Amino acid sequence: MIRFAVRIAALLTLAVLMCVTDAYIRQQENVLLQGAQGAVLLDLSDATITKQRAVEDLDALSDQNGLHLAKVVADKQDFLHGKNLYAFGKNTGTTPVQLGWYERSTHGVLESSSRLGDADLNGMYVFRGDGPAAISRWAQHNNVSVTVLDTRAQSIAEFTLLSSGYGVALICALILLLVSSMGWSVLSAHSKALRVVAGQSRTAIIAADIRSYLTVAAPVLVGGYVVGVIAAALLRADHAVTRFLWTSVPFLLAFLVLLVVTFAAMTLIAAPTAEVIAQRRSGILAYRSLSEALKLVAIALTAVSLPIFASAAMTSLGSSTNASYWKVFGDDVSLRILTTSEDSYQAAELRLAQLVERAESSHEALLNYRLTPESVPASDFDGLVLTNTASLDQIRAALGTDLEPVVGDSGADAAVAGLSENLSMWCAQACSPDDCELFTTAPDTAFPALDSAGGAELTLLHHPLVLNTDRMTGFYRPDFIGPLLTSGNIVFSSGAGVSRSVEELGLGNVVLSIDRVADTGLQQGQSDYERAEAQIVGIVLLLMALVLSSAIAAQVYIATIARRVFVCRCAGMAWPRVLERRLLFEAAAVCVCAALAFI
Repeated sequence: MIRFAVRIAALLTLAVLMCVTDAYIRQQENVLLQGAQGAVLLDLSDATITKQRAVEDLDALSDQNGLHLAKVVADKQDFLHGKNLYAFGKNTGTTPVQLGWYERSTHGVLESSSRLGDADLNGMYVFRGDGPAAISRWAQHNNVSVTVLDTRAQSIAEFTLLSSGYGVALICALILLLVSSMGWSVLSAHSKALRVVAGQSRTAIIAADIRSYLTVAAPVLVGGYVVGVIAAALLRADHAVTRFLWTSVPFLLAFLVLLVVTFAAMTLIAAPTAEVIAQRRSGILAYRSLSEALKLVAIALTAVSLPIFASAAMTSLGSSTNASYWKVFGDDVSLRILTTSEDSYQAAELRLAQLVERAESSHEALLNYRLTPESVPASDFDGLVLTNTASLDQIRAALGTDLEPVVGDSGADAAVAGLSENLSMWCAQACSPDDCELFTTAPDTAFPALDSAGGAELTLLHHPLVLNTDRMTGFYRPDFIGPLLTSGNIVFSSGAGVSRSVEELGLGNVVLSIDRVADTGLQQGQSDYERAEAQIVGIVLLLMALVLSSAIAAQVYIATIARRVFVCRCAGMAWPRVLERRLLFEAAAVCVCAALAFI
């Protein structure tokens, strides 16, 4: 049994190391795409320059500093697996180049910054060369927020272990390695006693222990490594095997070094001496307390970390699912409007309303505005949303379901009645809630609503009250429409159409950029999905390590009380009676460790 457990323990430890290797490579590729040397996050929300000027500046910055700079944009058609790079600089080719990735399912192209189109300039940029200094100077000059990411190998490894379940799984695997080495030492105790009697040194005994262990574990380790490489070849890209092999070398060397140190420590702790042998005392008794302590540590780690990582995995999956609803907005764009000068903004307010009216006449202006919970009367609805017909039509088409009209609902009537005073301030003419259509979602259907906070974050409502008007222009006042444009609650389905209107209405000095609203959300969903995968795998490995470490600890315990068990069984005692105290101890230990999870 111990031989089998030792083989499985070695295989599981190797599996954890290979999963950590794979996760490290994927995290490295997420931060340092296509061999980049560094990465930065840029936020142009408060910038005072137009999008076109920003692209021109970054092109010039790349050329003047010999910098290879590219913007990372998630593919809106396949946001979970698509990553495109838009390179800055005049030397960038105009023909899209297919990129090679570590993951087989990942795809994307390298294109010139001139093809950015409506892509949002906020987000992550990767570079090769002396990037941080040049980018920081440009950002400071143009009121752009810049964050330089820590891309050192140590930091990436730490993030890989801490942001997923692999960190605790690795700790449990190391505990498992210690326990399995104890189990092997118990199994070879008689052999070591004979070597001591024969006069062999401790160094020779340690070497013999490691050789015997490798004789049993080497076929499993070699076979497991080959299977892991084959899995990398099948699941990852064609060129990924070489990268996987080279990256796994440090982890395997660390495993071998730890293996030698572990066996040396176990032998030094409990190697039999001539005195112990002469007194006919068992040399394996010294392992009992240590194996119990390690097993309790594994149980405590599992009890404390399992709820945390399970919750984190569910949160990541939920965030990824929520982010997928950004696909509802497809190619919709929002306007980044200069608001630093109140006079210039007020002078352009009527023209901004005209811009919305033009777009709405061609069914291209979409209103999606979730009122803050504080401004909504209490009701059974989980949110109140203002929309126009164009927005509702798009949501219906994207979700493949219709909305249900709300008629004769006292809760809805009360909620809408509480908005009468606000509507009187928002409407261009005298209006009442009766001038709006009321809708809600069908059961088990989520409604994607844009919060009123700056940046228009997406919130999923499962039982909203939707106040819809056929056209928002003419119904709402221009000074109400303007702030909704600024916050991103009014978006446009045609970037080209709104761009023409901006030029024709002379709004080029007010509208700084036209950006796709879904880019940042889709990229965040991509990261959440990858994090959830790692956390789920980490949880599985953690549970397997706990089961095996407990099994080996039980074997060590039985070996240390073998004589007493033999006597008790010969006396006719049943197994539950023989192990009564042990079972009580195990039950108490599990209860205590489980209680730790709720503290």
